[in-house]
Amino acid sequence: MALPNGCAFVRAPARPATHGTPIALVLHGSAFEQDTTREGTRARLKARLGRPVLILDGPTDAAVDAKTSRLLSAIPGTKRYDRRERRCAKEQDVAAALAISADVVYRVQLDYTAASRSATKAELERGGDGTGRMLAAVGLAKADAVLEETLSGEVQLASFDGTPSKRLRIARTERHVAPTALTKRLDLPDETVAALAQLPPIAPRWDAVARRLIAKGCPLLALAVEDAFVRDDPAKRKVHAAAVAAILERMAPPKKKQAKVEATLPTVEAAADLATEPIPKSPQLSCPKLCQLHMVELCNNDRALWTQNGTTWESTRCGIRRAESFLESCYRMHWLDGTYEHACLQPCEGSGEGRDRLLRLLQRAGCLRAGA
Repeated sequence: MALPNGCAFVRAPARPATHGTPIALVLHGSAFEQDTTREGTRARLKARLGRPVLILDGPTDAAVDAKTSRLLSAIPGTKRYDRRERRCAKEQDVAAALAISADVVYRVQLDYTAASRSATKAELERGGDGTGRMLAAVGLAKADAVLEETLSGEVQLASFDGTPSKRLRIARTERHVAPTALTKRLDLPDETVAALAQLPPIAPRWDAVARRLIAKGCPLLALAVEDAFVRDDPAKRKVHAAAVAAILERMAPPKKKQAKVEATLPTVEAAADLATEPIPKSPQLSCPKLCQLHMVELCNNDRALWTQNGTTWESTRCGIRRAESFLESCYRMHWLDGTYEHACLQPCEGSGEGRDRLLRLLQRAGCLRAGA
């Protein structure tokens, strides 16, 4: 009945969804024109998964606005901030989750038709079911008629990590020769739930979702995700600090020129902003200085990040910190998510081999002269 559409995607390790957290169900298409079909689908999905299921019937803007307004009011100087963050309008799955505090969002688009037509010769030879043939024999059913039902569309499990949602295509056709009032038709709630059951609910890593939103330029939406879903205290503090810093940065007057990134890193505890100091003339740069250059290079040359934010990639001289908000967020996130500390600083300071490998990377990037 249902076949996978497209390739499998590499995702972060799955976590079981929280048992008592609601599931959001968004239903579209002619299959759900009847309220009884909609309610039947909700009730059977709830029974199948053993979790609360809520149907989202309309826009989620009002519910999300209520949450973000409350959070923004706690940040001084942000009265004129654009709560809608219109550049983030495509994050509808995140908005749906926030609207009802759900950690899973199912979207269903199914169309259903039922039409009668004359039976073909082959269909007449096969005949209908026993009841149909019997009623046709006494004139209570049309022996040469066919009732044809079609159900088509797709179901999907929303993804919050930036990758495409997981989808299943549905294409089902049933033909009933000599149909009667007793003919068993497609059970639309059962068909829908059977397809959704092939996409088991998986709770995302909400701290990672929030960091992605900050890097994309949606810090207020990230702040709402942190407030609603992030439970780990250290991660919650880091995401909250980064989101608030990004909001305040956007409220600041625009920068006229690119700011030069100097080579001294802040300590990890001061990760909310990047401190600067002049690069010393000594060729023996410290691991913190080398790692800062490397972190800036990672962001400046992440072409996928530029494309995701609708900006054409530009080559930037090594050590230059650009003024674009999504790059500023990227610089900051390397300290928040531990990339700077665990993936660069510790290997560099831990062994000569780690430092040499970092030097070679920076040399190939044109940041250092060979032999420096």
